[in-house]
Amino acid sequence: MICGMAGYKNDTPFSVGRHLRDLHSAPLMISNDRIELNTANLLLAQRTATGTL
Repeated sequence: MICGMAGYKNDTPFSVGRHLRDLHSAPLMISNDRIELNTANLLLAQRTATGTL
């Protein structure tokens, strides 16, 4: 609403298409918490397998 129709065109300096796309795709990305949890589980399994726990 702030930049009007120029915000919906991709060839203007007021285009917000890329920003909207990035905002809508954020829930689809893998979060850092999920990556850290998987890494921690793999490290725990490795320590248990080698008997260094």
